Amino acid sequence: MLRLSQHDLKCLMEFLRQMYALQTLDSFRKNVLTGLQQLVPSDIAAYNEVNLRTQHNQVIYDRPEAMNLRDGAQIFDRYIPEHPLIAYSRRRRGHGAVKISDFVSAAQYHRLGLYNEFFRLIGIEDQMVMSLPSCRPVLIGIALNRSRRNFKERERLLLNLAYPHLIEAYANAEAWTRMTGRLKVVNQAVRESSAAIILLNSKGRVEVITPKAISLIGKYLGGHGLLGDVLPDLLQRWIARQEKQQVDPSEVPPPREPLIVQLKETQLAVRLFEHLGEHLLFMKESSAVPEGIDAFGLTRRESVVLLWISRGKTNKDIAAILGTSPRTIQKHVEHIFRKLGVETRTAAASKALTLGSIEAQN
Repeated sequence: MLRLSQHDLKCLMEFLRQMYALQTLDSFRKNVLTGLQQLVPSDIAAYNEVNLRTQHNQVIYDRPEAMNLRDGAQIFDRYIPEHPLIAYSRRRRGHGAVKISDFVSAAQYHRLGLYNEFFRLIGIEDQMVMSLPSCRPVLIGIALNRSRRNFKERERLLLNLAYPHLIEAYANAEAWTRMTGRLKVVNQAVRESSAAIILLNSKGRVEVITPKAISLIGKYLGGHGLLGDVLPDLLQRWIARQEKQQVDPSEVPPPREPLIVQLKETQLAVRLFEHLGEHLLFMKESSAVPEGIDAFGLTRRESVVLLWISRGKTNKDIAAILGTSPRTIQKHVEHIFRKLGVETRTAAASKALTLGSIEAQN
């Protein structure tokens, strides 16, 4: 039975300490290579994310000069289907340390195009790989490469003892990356006095909401506001429609237009973004009356009435919206007709639209 020396154990514990340190995914990818070179030295260490759908490998080396083969990345991509360890990783979706020499003899290895066009030219005779669990179609492989077939079982044992810790360290780095991304977005929004945001988790529940967003939801949705971490029904249904439009790969989806909620003279625009696989709602309140409408010489209230006329509302509808009487609205309509030089509601709306004063509210 293999036994590790005190030196091996000390190196392993130091490596794990480094891996569990707070870090983002970017720093994890770099630090894991540096740490493994100290634990199990190799000629070249590489962090690989192989996309099986596109047949492309996104790779990071332990040092910039490690890959000196011209067009090396493109050559490797061409031989991805031939790599015995990628084939093994594809079946296992996460595994401990395995070597090329576990699967093919030296003679078989030397007959591969992968060897003759890539590994031979960079002087690599064997490779030991650990694969982290990942979502399809990407395989995550951490590879140690040597110019001789001399990986020892003691070194494999060291890597296998480190492997479950690498899985957890990667999950920690992924969670921290996600959290720092959220904090960056939230902090940026909070710094802007007119901004309001809601961050939803993967289940559509409210995870972060700014005070401004709470205020706007209360103002525009009233009794249909937040219930714990659950969005108002209007927002839920709107998000569901937006998602449904994006799922059909055979059709180009329509533009993702904002949700507009109107009050008397103001409106709330809600825009939907995707952030690190989650949803972000950006809310902004503005005047419901388009800029430049005062060029007609209309009063503020007349401008609002014209806005609702352009949207097909009757005097009775507008009176209910603005909290006044239909007779008062009729007086406003008469003033609008006179100032615009028109005689009908259709002509008033058409003239406003022609002159660019009333546009789609988005």
